[in-house]
Amino acid sequence: MSSPKLFVFDLDGTLYRGSEVIPFAVEVVQCLRKRGVEIRFLTNNSGSHPRNICAKLSAMGFEPELDEIYTSAMGAGSWMQENKLSRAFVVGEPGLVETLLDYGVTNTRIEPDVVI
Repeated sequence: MSSPKLFVFDLDGTLYRGSEVIPFAVEVVQCLRKRGVEIRFLTNNSGSHPRNICAKLSAMGFEPELDEIYTSAMGAGSWMQENKLSRAFVVGEPGLVETLLDYGVTNTRIEPDVVI
């Protein structure tokens, strides 16, 4: 069997808990990177913009690239783009609104295409 080429890590509870790094998590990610394995960081928490998540992971020692991070807000934005929708009634934190703006989604309460 060949070695995996990609590892996808959930964040809160897997690599860290709140602001505390899970023991050996940084070392595992570093070891995988040294072996040439691609790393992705995935979260269902839509409250933070990917730049903020990247900064948090960097401060913890994970050394992420912004394009390695994927959030549920990015999934919603991508889905809206694919379906040519641009108006959403967004119920969520500022990080969700900001991320959706990156995908051209306007936050509106008047005639939205979807509720996020």
